[in-house]
Amino acid sequence: MKSWLVFLMCLTALSLKAQTAKNHFKRFTSRQQYLSINTNGLIEPHMAIGMGMGNRFTERSAYFTELSYLSKTPFFKLDGFQSLHGFRFLAQYRYHLLQRWKPLLDLGIISAENKAKHSPFVGLEFRWKYYRFSAANNFVNSNTQDTLTKYPYLADAHSVGGAIVFGYTFKLSRNNRWQLEFTCGMGAKQKFVKIKNLPADYEMIIQRGPDALRPPNIYESVGMPYIPCTTRIRYSFN
Repeated sequence: MKSWLVFLMCLTALSLKAQTAKNHFKRFTSRQQYLSINTNGLIEPHMAIGMGMGNRFTERSAYFTELSYLSKTPFFKLDGFQSLHGFRFLAQYRYHLLQRWKPLLDLGIISAENKAKHSPFVGLEFRWKYYRFSAANNFVNSNTQDTLTKYPYLADAHSVGGAIVFGYTFKLSRNNRWQLEFTCGMGAKQKFVKIKNLPADYEMIIQRGPDALRPPNIYESVGMPYIPCTTRIRYSFN
């Protein structure tokens, strides 16, 4: 008799577990997939034009990627700077913070589905930027003390970085398709610059201003912190 009771209890536990798993899976079958445009990219020091794609594959977890074309911007003028072309790739894992706003849910002010889609999130970001630029600068040979004045050069630059970001989305349309996303965070990046056509034994003469907070020049290989603050327009497919 006891063995039958144990057997029935095991069957009941398995049935409840299977039902819970089924309901849990059902909650996540409606994924939120969307495209986005970075509206801040047009005013960045390296103008970024591109599109992002996101997929919220569970109630809490999502991934986001963005690929942008980089070009010289008309809003910032650099002395001796001629051209710039490249790309930037972003990848983020996002974890949504689902607060339990039960009073608002009970009153019908917000629905559980909309609450889940508009909750704030925290994410981990990886970014890789590559661009080629041409400019003119002064170079010196430390052995012969010979100087090249306003020497035109071509350079490749790679920048790799990571950050923690915080974000929130806002509803822009009644059907919830159009959304506004705002993210901001803190991270660090390392930039590597290689000059392609420089004669042997010559080094660039780097002149820095007295302001310690001034960002490094485009031609410097340097590590530094960065603050990824961005506004995006999103279109959700579901």
